[in-house]
Amino acid sequence: MESSLTQSLRDIAARRGLSLRVEGALARLCLRDAPICVGVNVAGRNAVVRLVGERIRDFIRDIVDSEDEPREYIEEVLDSLTMTAHEVRQVLESMGYNVRFEVKSGVMDIIELLEDELEE
Repeated sequence: MESSLTQSLRDIAARRGLSLRVEGALARLCLRDAPICVGVNVAGRNAVVRLVGERIRDFIRDIVDSEDEPREYIEEVLDSLTMTAHEVRQVLESMGYNVRFEVKSGVMDIIELLEDELEE
């Protein structure tokens, strides 16, 4: 990943209070209190922006058990990450990357997991 892109992602992460991990062509802008990240995968002049995470079902289960308004909490997390993803997409496009934006499907998957947990 080119250094100017890494610096732009570092700036976005700092402004939004996120951590940034870069491993080769993959960057993750992560919330500090949730295992969900904006993932950026770069191959040549192409980039994919999506939500990525680990143990998301466990995280949602914990939120349902601990929060008075779990749906509102998860929606705030997803809104924040979606706004971050849009900002990342704008930076990538301004640098000449062809961007595939797959955030909506990730949001829908997480909402579906939340619905499943709320039904149980």
